[in-house]
Amino acid sequence: MKIFTLSILASIVLATPSFAVNPPALPNTSAVITCFPDTAGYKTITVGASGRDYTDLQKAINAADPGTIIKLDAGATFNGGFVLPKKTTGTGWIILMSSRMDLLPIDETRIAPPAPTGNPDYPTQASAMAKIVTTNLSGIPCFVTQANAHHYRFVGLEITADPSVLNSYGLVNLGDGSSAQNSLSVVPDHFVIDRCYIHGHTNATIMKYGVTLNCANAAIIDSYISDFHSVGYDAQAIAGINGPGPFKIINNYLEASGENIMFGGGASAIPGLVPSDIEIRQNYFSKPFSWRVGHPTFAGKHWTIKNLFELKTGMRVLFDGNILENSWADLPIGQSGCAILLTIRTEGGGSPQAEVSDITISNNIIRHAAEGISISGRDDGGTGNRSKRIRIYNNLFDDINGPVYGDLNIDGPNDGTFIKLGEPEDVVVDHNTIFQTGAITWAGIPMNGFVFTNNITNSKASKAGYQGIYGPGYQQGNKTIEHYFADVTDANQHINKNVMIGGDASKYTNYNTISMNYFPTVATDAGFVDYTNGTSDYHDYALLTSSQYSKNATDGKDIGIDFQMLDSSLQATRGCLPPVEMNVASVSLFPKNTAIKVGDSTVLIATILPANASNKNVTWTSDNQSTATVSSSGIVKGVAIGTATIVVTTQDGNKKGTCTVTVASNVLNVLSVFLFKETDTLYLESNAQDRYQYNAIVYPSDATNTNVSWHTLDSSIVSITQTGLAQAKAVGKTIIYVKTEDGGHTDSSRVTVLGSLGVDENKEYNQLTISPNPANNEIAISLPSSNHFEIEISTVLGEKVLKSEDRRLIDVSGLSVGVYLVKVQQGDGVYCRWFLKE
Repeated sequence: MKIFTLSILASIVLATPSFAVNPPALPNTSAVITCFPDTAGYKTITVGASGRDYTDLQKAINAADPGTIIKLDAGATFNGGFVLPKKTTGTGWIILMSSRMDLLPIDETRIAPPAPTGNPDYPTQASAMAKIVTTNLSGIPCFVTQANAHHYRFVGLEITADPSVLNSYGLVNLGDGSSAQNSLSVVPDHFVIDRCYIHGHTNATIMKYGVTLNCANAAIIDSYISDFHSVGYDAQAIAGINGPGPFKIINNYLEASGENIMFGGGASAIPGLVPSDIEIRQNYFSKPFSWRVGHPTFAGKHWTIKNLFELKTGMRVLFDGNILENSWADLPIGQSGCAILLTIRTEGGGSPQAEVSDITISNNIIRHAAEGISISGRDDGGTGNRSKRIRIYNNLFDDINGPVYGDLNIDGPNDGTFIKLGEPEDVVVDHNTIFQTGAITWAGIPMNGFVFTNNITNSKASKAGYQGIYGPGYQQGNKTIEHYFADVTDANQHINKNVMIGGDASKYTNYNTISMNYFPTVATDAGFVDYTNGTSDYHDYALLTSSQYSKNATDGKDIGIDFQMLDSSLQATRGCLPPVEMNVASVSLFPKNTAIKVGDSTVLIATILPANASNKNVTWTSDNQSTATVSSSGIVKGVAIGTATIVVTTQDGNKKGTCTVTVASNVLNVLSVFLFKETDTLYLESNAQDRYQYNAIVYPSDATNTNVSWHTLDSSIVSITQTGLAQAKAVGKTIIYVKTEDGGHTDSSRVTVLGSLGVDENKEYNQLTISPNPANNEIAISLPSSNHFEIEISTVLGEKVLKSEDRRLIDVSGLSVGVYLVKVQQGDGVYCRWFLKE
């Protein structure tokens, strides 16, 4: 058996800088052997419709001892929920595999279900697999395990649910999340899912899980796990709650509406259990925009969208060499569009041992999200464990964009923020390149051990004015650092050697004498290779050797990303295969035809046959670069309306594959506009209340033309500027309305102007308070008057989600994470305040 090399872990250890904070421990996953075993001496049994050893797959599984290959007919469908029993005799593995593995990629190569095989009988990789289908309408999985089941490997299987199954609660359940598995002594162990296609379908209401890891010693490698989604519920491609680990999740495509991968989310039945020693590398996390309401490609079903990777509990986790893309706000049911969420949760006291610690997030590309990373401190009101020892190193965060992907609340923390911090401990952010539209930090509670060094990041003001290193209630820079990161000093250089593009140097004077940070006005001043082309080829975000920030980091490297290290991590292998010379026979592109919009990008997949060809190097060209360009990694970008042919050419043999790209207009039309307000009344003789700033929320937020105009039906009563600032002119009533330039969509609001505030009104005006804010479970409503009042809570889009009468303590635990408007009606007065549900 070939042994996994530890080179990638060694490189991360060697790259760890020295700070006066505690570094994270790396996972110990050496016991998880992912390479295909030596099957010399194994017994082979066949399963198929006829002429095979078995026609019943369950009988074949029951009869097999470790040291057996169960070969399933490629293209055949095996219906049912199958049980993997405990075996008491034999050594080695029980391997369930397709009979046509010769048509599927070799070990260490991710499958691509629609990719061609070159065989007319099995034209695609998916068709060369054996198909396992659950037809049970109650949602019974395709595979479940008995207690202490062990040493099963799936290879080359398609695993799915029949279209008639509308509620599926997992397709491959390794271990048991229920109270039946309440001791480590009964946990199943040693499973490998290798080059499998595991997917849901769009008919469903609930497609809960692809694979659950409630087991020990398991790996998911080189597989394609997609189409897991639910309406009103979480859904994950991979999830784990009641399994101790170790786990390896390597080189998979992962797609889910909730969390693409999540550990935690429920109380473990095993006392004291925390999933530990987890290695997540070289995976592609994505949510298709066809799931986004309002997007031009929206497919019509509103799945509940959350994030790309979440830990509610987990220790010693390495998250390295992954690509994560597409995470948008989906409030009030979903979340706010964060890419990575580290949020320790004790599940209402059911898992008091929950821990999020020793986390390394390195060498990843994270793009197209409303915010980058959110790290909470503690759960249970501060009595649980604290999140700690978290390292964020050598990552590219690109297009972290609040206006495009966020929750439309420019005053909240989700408007393009890079990192939210809720009192974790020992968080090191080092050598990252970050392009975000909001603040660098949004610190919620003072914390210890924050280090921010050698990063290139935007530091421009968001629409609401949040900028740079920021925490609520304090100016960016000196004031925020003094309050929220009090152990940072100029001398200890914990905020040092950062390039803050568009930042205000005058706000960081207390940390710029011994420490040294830089504030170029615009991105082009930083000295990138080609900043404007970075979205097409991320290598263009590298620094020129002539840049003043080249070789200027604390370790002598370039500030920002080490691109050689990033590329190495994205392309690392598990060290399973010896080199064998194999010539290229052909290359093809998937898809052969595609359509994109001007300014948009798409990725073409080049399939080289045979899959184990020795030299897979290719070059990419476009025959019409004025219409579409293509990067060295196959990313096509629309430049102008028209058609172009993209050609991929192999270095070995000069074989060619083509794709016709049609580029269309990038205009995205406005669908509606919402006039946001907190009051309907102005007071003519009050300096404070004679004017009001209205806001317009255009939907979709990324429409091409979001310009609006403001109007009043009677300017003698209320005037309004084209920025939405209303001014009381005379006592009376009128209507304010907003109109979009694109489409002429309108929304309006009645406004009343009174002569002056009465004594009581002046005292009580806008005196509504909400505490705590942010809140998890309950909020307390406070008004100066004890008179009867009515409470109404609504989303930022005006959807009413909760009503209450004369209750000053309101249960909000049932609301999804997000921003809400609390409106209190007391007599003739209306009081409004925002609050954040965490």
